[in-house]
Amino acid sequence: MSEASTPEEEAARVIRRVHRELSRRAAAATSAAAGVASVEAAALPRWRPGRSALPEKSAYALQELLQYDDEQFVEVAYQTILRRPADETGFQHYCHQLRAGGVSKVEVLGNLRWSEEGMQRGVHVDGLLLPYKVQQWRHRRWLGPVLEWAYTLARLPRLARQQAISSTYGVHETRRIGQLLNQVVDGVGTQADAIAQRLSEMSAELNALEGRALALSNEQTGRIDKIDERLTVEFEHESGAAPASRVTLGARVGALEGRIREVASGIDVRLVALGQATSATQQRADERLDALEGACTLLAERISELAASIPSAAPPPTAEPDKRNLDALYAAFEEAFRGSNDLVRTRVSPYLADIAGAVVAGQDAPVVDIGCGRGEWLEVLRDAGYRARGIDSNQVFVQACRAKGLDVTEGDAFEVLRQMPDASVAGVTSIHLIEHLGFESLIDFLDESHRVLRPGGILIMETPNPENVLVGSNWFYMDPTHRNPLPPGLMFWLTRSRGFTDVRVERLSEARDVPMPALLPEDAAGAASLNMVLEHFRAPVDYAVIARRST
Repeated sequence: MSEASTPEEEAARVIRRVHRELSRRAAAATSAAAGVASVEAAALPRWRPGRSALPEKSAYALQELLQYDDEQFVEVAYQTILRRPADETGFQHYCHQLRAGGVSKVEVLGNLRWSEEGMQRGVHVDGLLLPYKVQQWRHRRWLGPVLEWAYTLARLPRLARQQAISSTYGVHETRRIGQLLNQVVDGVGTQADAIAQRLSEMSAELNALEGRALALSNEQTGRIDKIDERLTVEFEHESGAAPASRVTLGARVGALEGRIREVASGIDVRLVALGQATSATQQRADERLDALEGACTLLAERISELAASIPSAAPPPTAEPDKRNLDALYAAFEEAFRGSNDLVRTRVSPYLADIAGAVVAGQDAPVVDIGCGRGEWLEVLRDAGYRARGIDSNQVFVQACRAKGLDVTEGDAFEVLRQMPDASVAGVTSIHLIEHLGFESLIDFLDESHRVLRPGGILIMETPNPENVLVGSNWFYMDPTHRNPLPPGLMFWLTRSRGFTDVRVERLSEARDVPMPALLPEDAAGAASLNMVLEHFRAPVDYAVIARRST
């Protein structure tokens, strides 16, 4: 400070510096508010269903409408059949009925289509009438269960495909929801980081402002002390001056002190206002951050609800009673058409000779029977002194076998085989199983059997013989779970091609009393031709492929 400066000039200089500092802080606060606003404007992604709405047409295929589920299905049904959005009452009613199992999707479509409003719209749904009638009849007391079983058996292949499609779609939607949740979490994290960064910057600015204000206050205090010292010196120097000079000097000192008090008071007011503005900005930022955290929590809960409503790859809990019913139904079918326990034991007993050639009675390695059913063959093996283990997916059969003290595993035969070590069993048998398999599954069965068999181990596969015309054209299809007949020549070639040796085909007639037409005498007219035809009716109804794993 120049020695020539007067106290008034010093005070004016201090006021100008305070004004400049306050103007700069006001501009910084405006910039901070703009930063918070930009964070608030950031948009988060939203989940939308993977399947879009159907276009408006005069006719639809049933499968087009059945691909939707739950609320989306009800909305699409109203929009396509009645050409309008669902009313709240109907929407809530059908959603509740679908979730409780009171109605099926086919019944919802039929009720809308043949309602008075639906008849006026006249929208055609191809393939809806017959399933709708069947669904209505299934509510009748006696006819309903029988008709529902028959209809379920007829639709098993389609239901399996639909389950696979639904499972795939469920996995896809779950992945989409997971990706969306990750994006939301990343977006909220980014916004929270930006808010935290801005708050940190504002806190640093506030601390700097408080430091500068303290420094300014100390500086002004020092200047006031210097001015006071100068005035004191001047007053002592001029102590001999006239009373008028003393009065004038006292007035100037009083005016300067008042001006200094006004400046200090103004500084305090502006500092308080600036602190309040900073607090308000920080409060708005805290409120926005709380709102974002609440929105993220609500979004996570909604995503969890949506994920729970999407069908998963695993069977739903309601499928277990249906499986038990089908297991019991198939067990009853076997009891009616397979034959008695003693009859089946008699039929399979000749295999003991082949087992004895490959397995030492009582040795460590067991004989594994795939699809053991009621366990007749396991009983024969046990009574002959061999270790035997069965595998079957039918719960009724498994419980019946375990009641007899047999070692039986419940599960899919392929999954159990894949878990078994290499070269760990002495024999693999399947009595009337391979006709239930598709071609690729049959190849997998042969390969897995070859892997788990010890060198010299035996493979026995019994199946219906389509060389018999009645078997190939009629009796084979008495079992609705059969896939297709397997000619002996085909199985002989396939078994050899998968690495087995000593392969042979045994056509079976033991304990199979099937009426056969008599051949014509050789001297009868046309006997040669007719007898050749009759031989196809006299062929054994079953055959077995017996092979070994090479040593």
